[in-house]
Amino acid sequence: MIRRRPSIPAPGSFRVRAAGPASQSGGQNLPAQLTLSDDGRFAYLANHGPDTIAVFDLTTDTPIVVGEYGLGTVRRITSTRRSPVA
Repeated sequence: MIRRRPSIPAPGSFRVRAAGPASQSGGQNLPAQLTLSDDGRFAYLANHGPDTIAVFDLTTDTPIVVGEYGLGTVRRITSTRRSPVA
């Protein structure tokens, strides 16, 4: 009988351990960017829609939301391509 080794993510990758809401705010939410702390204990998730940053504690089996911080009025900057002036 061949035994399989448990799946271990490669360095620089991660696996989904649990799923839950990315924001406690009502309305539409579009999770945008996930960043991990240098020590891997926390995840920071940018939420478009409510314009918040959610902080997750990753030291337990299931990530726990430990805070959600509003960014106030966020000005989104978009680039527009202009035609050269003749």
